[in-house]
Amino acid sequence: MELYRHNAEQFPPETQRADYAERLLQAYPIHPEVFDRLYEDWSTLERFQRTRGVLQLMALAIHHLWKSGNQDAFILPGSMDLSDANFRNKAIGYLDAGWEPVVDRDIDGVRSDAAAVDAREARFGAALAGKRVARTIFFGSAPGHVNQGRGAGLDIRHILLGAVQPGQNPSLFRDALRQLSDTLHYLDTDGDRHWFNIRPNLLREMESRKHRFARDEKVLPEIKGRLDRLLAASTGGYTAKHVFQDSGDIPDDDTLRLVVLPLSAHMNSANGQRGHEAAKEILESRGRTAKRIKQNRLIFLAPDSDTVSTLRNQVHTLLAWKSILDDFETDRINLDKVQRKQVRRNADDAEAQVDRSVREAFRWLLVPAKKLSAEGMPGPLVWDNIPLDTSLPSLPEAIATRLRENELLISKWAPFHLERRLRDVYWSKGRHTVGIRELWDHFSQFLYFPRLASIDVLTDAVARGIQTRDHFGYADAESGGEYPGFAFESTAHVMQDGEAVVIERAFAQEIALTKAVLPGSSEESLHAGRLKSGGSTQASSSAEVDETVKPSGVPAPADTTTPTPPSLRRCWTTVDLSESWQKSGMTYAKILDEVVRSLAAKPGALVTIKLDIEIEAAPGQTWDENLLRAIRNNAKSIGLDPSALNFEN
Repeated sequence: MELYRHNAEQFPPETQRADYAERLLQAYPIHPEVFDRLYEDWSTLERFQRTRGVLQLMALAIHHLWKSGNQDAFILPGSMDLSDANFRNKAIGYLDAGWEPVVDRDIDGVRSDAAAVDAREARFGAALAGKRVARTIFFGSAPGHVNQGRGAGLDIRHILLGAVQPGQNPSLFRDALRQLSDTLHYLDTDGDRHWFNIRPNLLREMESRKHRFARDEKVLPEIKGRLDRLLAASTGGYTAKHVFQDSGDIPDDDTLRLVVLPLSAHMNSANGQRGHEAAKEILESRGRTAKRIKQNRLIFLAPDSDTVSTLRNQVHTLLAWKSILDDFETDRINLDKVQRKQVRRNADDAEAQVDRSVREAFRWLLVPAKKLSAEGMPGPLVWDNIPLDTSLPSLPEAIATRLRENELLISKWAPFHLERRLRDVYWSKGRHTVGIRELWDHFSQFLYFPRLASIDVLTDAVARGIQTRDHFGYADAESGGEYPGFAFESTAHVMQDGEAVVIERAFAQEIALTKAVLPGSSEESLHAGRLKSGGSTQASSSAEVDETVKPSGVPAPADTTTPTPPSLRRCWTTVDLSESWQKSGMTYAKILDEVVRSLAAKPGALVTIKLDIEIEAAPGQTWDENLLRAIRNNAKSIGLDPSALNFEN
């Protein structure tokens, strides 16, 4: 009674009444709670005879306790040892079928979860707190399990009343109850009420099964399947995708490929080492021995370090729910109608959650690049680490948006940018032409080139660039100094084969001049001129004849012959481009096209063009040696003699 009075808030109110001490005396050594449970709960069972049943159960329980040398102060519900076969068989014989696995797995089996709780913590094991709490709940709830969910079962105070012996701390058993609630598979809970059921607690069953799927051989296929589905849309800019594939299984060709790195290659904004190392291995090699050539056709998707563990846990949960559903459908587990709905609902919720977790986890777009130095040498490999916007409707859309915003994938390219690349990489090295196919191969291989969506982007830029004289020319082939299909300031269908070439602008102008023919120089025009000349001679002869036969005194007709124009064969001019020097290149091109080209069209014409340049720094400013060295190098790269550049104070 002192135990109950000193811990009044831990036990039921009836223990505080004055007559409870009398009940303890009358029932001793059996606790009154045992008789309350037998007469109030067990006597409701059809097969349980009120007097005979109580006598038989108590006789078996007491006999086992006596044989085992039990020293408890009272025989409590927690003393009813279900590991004793005689007592267990008699007790569950009054109940519906299905209680054997409940007792064996949760309460008093050799490997029961209640025994495991006691084994994990010495303070529980010393008092057998886990087993005593589990026995108390069974003794007070098993007879009415069919009515659970309607206020039946035992509240925490009655559980403590049935488990705690004098001299023990009730808080110890409360802690044990919390452990059991998180562990036992057949224990249901509603607020502070607990009861055993012959059907497993689905949430704890799920948690138990999650451990089966801790290894990646089942987790990775589940994630891969979702990534394959989420990335299936063609709106991402890439043409092919490779999820969790070895480098040897990723082709080395012109196709733009998205490579999804494994969970182990996770990264975040502060540390991208794992992602970069995994991506670099695939970028530089195909398999263990082959070197990857088309490096500029790969982009990578990596998981975020902070979300990988969450994703794994979500997949474990999904696989656990699926296994419960599979066991039910194959009759390996018995579920009622409500539980079946719960399992299907939870499995559907887990499916949706995994999809969301995949979107949140795979959010780092890794794009490799290199930069050209001033000397035209490629620099070290660098990575653009770009976080995806997970709020966009789809993963491919998020990828395409970031690639487009950061100009990392180009689907339409201006001829101006192509001409600049040609100048920096090819024309500066003394080349005048480069093949379309060779150019596309280089765009596919080298990371210092922009990443084009396809070869069509390149040929479209060429086709638009040759429509003016501002960029470059084009020919279907280059053979022996001839350029069939030459196009410059015109339209042409740009071929994608190995013969077509892009031509440097100045060189294209020279080709255009050699192919040009001035008006009046065709054979037809020359023939017409000869005819006109011959006709004039004949008319002159006729006039002379006629003039001799005209009557005297009639004046001769006036001379109407057009004067012969002077012979002009030399032209020169001076054009001052100082005020518009930033656009002087365009002006020079127009002068070359509209004036020089026409005058120099006839073979053998001698053209001399000299460019006078004088540049003076602003007052108080000078040019340092680094700049002058760069200017001399630039002059040399475009064919000028650096010594011809004169600098003075």
